[in-house]
Amino acid sequence: MSSNVASSSSTETVYLRPLRDDDAEAVRRAFTGSSGMSLEGSVVDLESAQTYVRTRADAASPLHGWAIVGGDDALMGLVSVAADEDNATGALSFWMSDDYRGRGLTRRAVATVADWALADDGLVLDRLELEHVASYRHAGNIARAAGFLQEGLLREARVVEVHDGEDVVIVREDVVVYGRLKDDPEPIVARLEMREG
Repeated sequence: MSSNVASSSSTETVYLRPLRDDDAEAVRRAFTGSSGMSLEGSVVDLESAQTYVRTRADAASPLHGWAIVGGDDALMGLVSVAADEDNATGALSFWMSDDYRGRGLTRRAVATVADWALADDGLVLDRLELEHVASYRHAGNIARAAGFLQEGLLREARVVEVHDGEDVVIVREDVVVYGRLKDDPEPIVARLEMREG
């Protein structure tokens, strides 16, 4: 795999590994502990977390989940690629548990998984796409740091719950679209190690 360099400014070991069935409880905690996670899927209990994990851990599935884990092998976040092999394209998505945000690990994980998905010894895709709601500007910073270029804006494309005190308001949000091609310049960001097991 190209450019998968293990590098960290701290002594903590962080790496990527395939998502496993025993990650379901950590996924449940991440989804139920943060209001923003509803954009990433519907996980409300252990059973729905197990389903979420199974769809990303099954080797036969076109959805490939890479867990971001620390030295204790506990799940901190996730980067997934939904591959469309017929068109050699994929849709990349990511999330990080609240406790681990702000360390620069997400951009490193996204860049690493994007490299793998586009590599000849990875998914052999020609193009990756990444989308985020416009109000989540941090996701755009992550996308650009991982080598994605902004390609467009889908006006009012997503319905989003906004928490206003005790009230929940449903609003329509614009979606920002990014793309990264196989032959685009590689981003200048340290990569994480990818471990197969």
